[in-house]
Amino acid sequence: MYHGNIVNQIICDECGRISEREEDFLDLTLAVAGYAGVTDTLESYYVTKERMEGDNRYRCERCNKLVNASKGAKLRSLPQILTLSLLRFSYDFNRGQRYKEMGNYTFPLELDMSPYCEKTSSSDTSIYELFSVVIHGGSTHGGHYHAYIRDVDGLGTWTKPEDEPIQLPKKKDNTDSDPVGVIELNSPEEILALLLRQHGGPQCTMGIDELCQALCRETGVSWNKRFKKQHGPINKFIKQHDEMFTFATSTNSVSLKDSIISVNEKSSSGAENEAICKTVENSTGEQNHRNNSGNQDTRNDTGNEEVTGGAVEATNDAVASCDANNTSVGTNKGRGVLCCEKHRASGDRTLLQCAKCRAERTKSTNDLTSSRGKCWFDFNDARVHPITAKAIDRQFSGRESAYMLFYRSKSLYRPLEAQCNKLHGIPEWLLGEMQKENEMLEKQRLEYEAAINRIELVILQSHHYVYNRGALHPRPSLDSTPKKLGLDRRKTVEELITDIKMLLEDKGIGDDAICLHIGKQLPAGLHLFNSISEDMSATLQSLGLADGKQVFVWDGKQVDGMPIRTGEKCEPVLLNITFECHEKNISTNQQNGTKQIQHTFPKDCTLNEIRAMVSVLTDIPARCLLLSRVSSKPVVLETIDNAKTLEELKLCDHDSLVAEYQRDTGTSTSLAEQETEKQNKMVTFTVENRCAASLTATVDWPTQQVQIEHDKRIDELKLVILQKFNLAADKMMKRVCRLRVNHDTLGLQAPLYEEETISSAGLTQGTEIVLEPGRPPKNNQITLTFSAKSGELSLTHEVTVERNITVGECLQIFLERANISSDSYHLRRTNWCHEPAGVIVDVDATLEQENISNGDFLILEEGRLAPRGFVFLSIWLYPSPDKGQNSPADQNGVVSRITTLLSGLLLSKETTNGHSDNDIISDDVTQGALLGEIEISLDATVEDLKIQILTLKPLDELTLPTTDFLRVRLIENKRLTKVLKEYDQPLKRLKVTRFTQLAVQVLPEEEELKANSIVLNIFQRIAQTRTYTPIEELTWEAGKAGNPENLRQMIADRMLIPIERVAIAKHLPEKFEWLVINSTAQGSPSRGKGKKKGSRTHHVNLKHAPYHLRDGDLIGIKDLQFDSLNQDDFTTEDDDIGKEHLRLMAEEKRLKRREMKKNNSSWHEKGGGKGSKHKEKRPECSLAIHVDDFRTQAEQT
Repeated sequence: MYHGNIVNQIICDECGRISEREEDFLDLTLAVAGYAGVTDTLESYYVTKERMEGDNRYRCERCNKLVNASKGAKLRSLPQILTLSLLRFSYDFNRGQRYKEMGNYTFPLELDMSPYCEKTSSSDTSIYELFSVVIHGGSTHGGHYHAYIRDVDGLGTWTKPEDEPIQLPKKKDNTDSDPVGVIELNSPEEILALLLRQHGGPQCTMGIDELCQALCRETGVSWNKRFKKQHGPINKFIKQHDEMFTFATSTNSVSLKDSIISVNEKSSSGAENEAICKTVENSTGEQNHRNNSGNQDTRNDTGNEEVTGGAVEATNDAVASCDANNTSVGTNKGRGVLCCEKHRASGDRTLLQCAKCRAERTKSTNDLTSSRGKCWFDFNDARVHPITAKAIDRQFSGRESAYMLFYRSKSLYRPLEAQCNKLHGIPEWLLGEMQKENEMLEKQRLEYEAAINRIELVILQSHHYVYNRGALHPRPSLDSTPKKLGLDRRKTVEELITDIKMLLEDKGIGDDAICLHIGKQLPAGLHLFNSISEDMSATLQSLGLADGKQVFVWDGKQVDGMPIRTGEKCEPVLLNITFECHEKNISTNQQNGTKQIQHTFPKDCTLNEIRAMVSVLTDIPARCLLLSRVSSKPVVLETIDNAKTLEELKLCDHDSLVAEYQRDTGTSTSLAEQETEKQNKMVTFTVENRCAASLTATVDWPTQQVQIEHDKRIDELKLVILQKFNLAADKMMKRVCRLRVNHDTLGLQAPLYEEETISSAGLTQGTEIVLEPGRPPKNNQITLTFSAKSGELSLTHEVTVERNITVGECLQIFLERANISSDSYHLRRTNWCHEPAGVIVDVDATLEQENISNGDFLILEEGRLAPRGFVFLSIWLYPSPDKGQNSPADQNGVVSRITTLLSGLLLSKETTNGHSDNDIISDDVTQGALLGEIEISLDATVEDLKIQILTLKPLDELTLPTTDFLRVRLIENKRLTKVLKEYDQPLKRLKVTRFTQLAVQVLPEEEELKANSIVLNIFQRIAQTRTYTPIEELTWEAGKAGNPENLRQMIADRMLIPIERVAIAKHLPEKFEWLVINSTAQGSPSRGKGKKKGSRTHHVNLKHAPYHLRDGDLIGIKDLQFDSLNQDDFTTEDDDIGKEHLRLMAEEKRLKRREMKKNNSSWHEKGGGKGSKHKEKRPECSLAIHVDDFRTQAEQT
C-alpha cells in the first residue's frame, strides 16, 4: 500500500544504451528550499534530466569509452498511499547550526503523478487526493506536531468551525440527572455570563484579563481566535451588551447586572445553567438579532441525529435547530439552541413549525450531505475539532507549516456499506481478537485507576485531643496513636463517613451528625482547616484529599468542652517572646536577667490584641510596653499598625518579639538590640533522639528544634539537647551519649568531638544532628567504619581507635571486632560512595601517615599482602583450546592428560567445597579450576612466570619440553582475555597487579605468537535457529592494518564458506549486543546532485574504534545463503534474557534513586529559613590520584 519503485536511468547519446538501477521507496523526500511547491520539486526530480558532459562524462559499457549522456529518474510504480516528506530542516554550514525552512511551499488538494511516471497513464491510478497533512510548529530545537485528516468514510460529526459549540465544565449538582459533565453553549454572551457566575464570586465580577484567561482555561479557545472576527474586541462587545454586563473603565473589570444575578439566585442550583441561558435570551434577543442578521447557521444539534458522510442528517423534526434570526436560547440540558422570532414569542422552544425554518434546515442538511468524505478535522493531542479546507492553505509557510503529506489514489473507491461503518471489512476472527484486547485493556485500565486513586488517610478522633493555647494537642492520658484508613479517592464524603464508622467501630461517635475537617500539624499544634463534610456527594479527589492527609472527626462545635475556631484565617502562629525578668528565682532558660517564653496567636489577631496579651504575660503595663521584632536588626512595632493583623505584619512561626519598657533616647543599649545581636550568633539544628526507649518500628524517632550560639562547644550543645528532651537530670546519660551529623547524601557521619566548637566542627544552619547511645571520642582518637564479609553477608562495624596506632595494629583490632581468627587479611580504602579503592600496603605506617582520618570507611579483605615489589597471583587451569578441524594431533597425549587432570580438580572442588565463585569461574568458553597462588616479582618476565607456574603441584607431573607449550592469559570479568605474548617484557609493563588473575592453557604444540596476533573465539550460527555451533579458537595475524577482509577470508577458509556469503559480528557481552563488522566505512555525501563527489571510502582497522578486537573476543559467523533477509541479526535467546536483566536492573536503580530523592530531607523544608525551600548542593569530594613509584632500585636503597 505504501511501497513504490524509482528507476534511475543513464542514456548514452551515441548508442542509446540505457543503464538502469531500481530503488524501492516508502516515501518520497522533497526539498523545500529553492522550490515553489510540490509540483515544482517533482518536476526537478523526475522530469528534468542532468547532462553528463566534459569532465563528468559517462563510460558506456557498450561503447567502451567515455561518452556524453543524460541522467534522470522516473517513478516506475506508484503506491496506493503516496507519502511525501518535506525537507523543512536544513543545515547552515556558515553558521554551523540547523534551521527550519519557513518559506512558502504550496501543495495541491489533487495531484496528477502521470508526468513523473515512466509510463504515462490517463486513468485514475495516477490521480491522487490529499487526505492528511502532518504539521510541525516550532523550530529545529523543539516543537509540536498535529495532523489534519480528511474523513474519507464519514465517521465523524462535522460542523462549521465557527458554529462548533463550546463546552464548559458543569458544576456538580445532586439533583442533576444528566450524566454529561459539560454544558455546551453557542453565543458568547452565554459563555461570559456563565464564567462570571462560576468564577466571579458573590458579585460576579472579574477583570477583563482574568475573564479571558478563564475563557481560555475552561474552553480551550481564546476570544481573539473565536469571536473577535465576528463580534469585535471583548471590551467593545461587553459595552454593546450593557443591558446584561456592567463595565468599569477605571478597574478594567466586568460584572453581571443585578437583575441577572437576582434571577439566577432565585433559580435552584440544579437549573442554574438553564436560568443563565434563559436570562441571556430575554436580555439580548434584539441585540443578537441586530448583530447576527444575515448570517445563516448550518450547525445541527446532534442530540437525536445520525452522522452520515461527515454531515449531520436530521431524523427527528422535534430536534432544536436554527432559523434566519440565529437567536440563542437555553434548553433544560443547558445546551444553547436557536429559534425564530415567531416561535420565541409563542414560547415553543422544541418544535420548528414555520415553513421557512424547515426549508433552510433541509437546505443546510443537503449541503452538508453533498460534501460526504470531504470534511477535514484537526487532531491536536486529545482535542479533535472540524476545520475547513481553506485552513490547509495556512500551512504553506511559517513556523507552523506542513511537514508530511499523504495522498490516496482516486482509484481507491470505498463501497457504500463502508460509509459510517468503522468495522467494515474487518473479519470476524479479528473482531473477536479486538474485543478480547479491549476487554483486557479495560480491565488493566480499571486496575490502574484503582491503584493511582488509592490513598491512605490518617483519622484523628476528637476525644483524643485537648484544646490548649490556641491549638489541639494529644491527650497525654490516652493512647492517641492515629488510625489509618485506605480507600479510593473517587469515593464520596458520605462513603468516607461510612468507612470511618466501620474503622472506629462507632467508638467516640455519637448519634449527632459527624463533621470532618482537614487537620494539619503546625509548630503550635494541630489546627483544623476547611470542612469536607458540607457536600456529602463531593468526591475526595475534588476536595483535594491526597495520600497522608489528616482527617479530624468531631461534632463540629467543640473539643473537650471548648469551642474551636477553624479555617486558614485563624491559623495559630507560635511566637517567641523575650522580656526582662525581675523575679528572684530564675528558671533554667533565663540568661542575663531575661526570660523567653512561647505563646500562640491566631493569624487574624491584631497587633493591639497582641500588645494586650504580651502585657499580661510580661507584667509590663500596656502604656509602657515597647514591642520590637527581632530579625537582622530590631524593628519597633509602632502603634500606628495596631489595626494590622498578624498576617499583614508577616509574622511567622518561631519569629521573635522583644517586650521591654520604653526608654528615653540616648540611654543604654535596648533589650531588642541585645537580642538581635544574640540572634545573629544563633544557629538552629534539627535533633533526632535515638536514645529514646520503647519505640516501635512504626513510630519515628522524636525530633526537636534546638537553638544555640555558634561559638559554643559541642558538649554545651549536647547539654541543651538533653534539656530539650528532658534528659538533663540523668547524669549517666551525659556520659554515654554522643552527637553525630546525619548528612543528606552521605548518611551518618563520625561522632563529634565534644571539645570542638560548633563552628570548627562545620555545623551550619539547618544541620541534622542525631543523639545516640555511645561514648564520645577523645581528641587523640578517631572513629573508623569497616566492612567484613561473613559468609554471604557483608557486615559493617564501627570502632574507635587511637590516632597514632599502626595499620597492622588497626588490622588486628578489626579482626577481633569481626571475630575472625585468621591473619591472612588486609585493609583497603574506599571512595566517597564506599566503593573499593587502593590497598593499604605498609602495615608499619601509622594511620596519620597513611592519611586515614576520622570517619573513613575501610574494607577488610581476605588475602595476605606480598612484600613491596612482589605480587600474589591466582593461577587457574583451563582446558586446551579447540581449533576445530585445524586442531593438531595429540601425539604425546598432553591434551588428554590435561583433560583428565582438570576433571579431577573440578571433581575434587565439588566434593570438598561444592560449587563456589571462589573456586570455579564460569566462562563463555568452558570452566577452569584453581591451581594455587604464586609469589613473584613485578620485574620478572613472562618466561619466568611460566617456569614458576610449572612448579605448582598439579602441573609438576607434566613433562613439557619447553615453556612454549604453555599459554598464559588474563581473566577479566570471568572471561579469558589478553594473551601474554611478550616473553621478555617484565610483568609490571604488562599491567599485572596484585588483583590480576591468570589462566594457564597447556598446548599440544609449541606456540610463538607475534605482537599483532589476536586469539579469537568463533562459532557459526545454525541455519533457521538462534543457536550456534561449539566454539573454536582462531589465531588471526592482524598486522598493523587490521583489515576486515583478511579476517573474513580466514574465517571463510576455516568454515569452508564462500567469502561473499560470510557475515561476521563481534559479541558485546556487557550489553548483550552484536556489532556487525563491515569491510568499509562510508563517508558523508555532499549535498549536490549527480555524482556524489563528497563521498569517500576509508579502510577500517578492526583493532581501532568502533570494533577494538582483542584477545578472547567472540565472533559470530553467518552463512547468508540461509539467512539473507536478516543479515545483521546475530542475537540469541541468552541475549534477550540478558537485556531484560539489564533493563530490570536499570529500572530498579531508577526507582531506588527516586526513593532516595523522595526520602532526602534536603528536598523538603529546612529550618534555615522561615518557610523557605532549597536543595543543598552535594559536598565536594577530594580527588585521589595514585602515582606509581618511579625511583630506581638504587635510589630506594
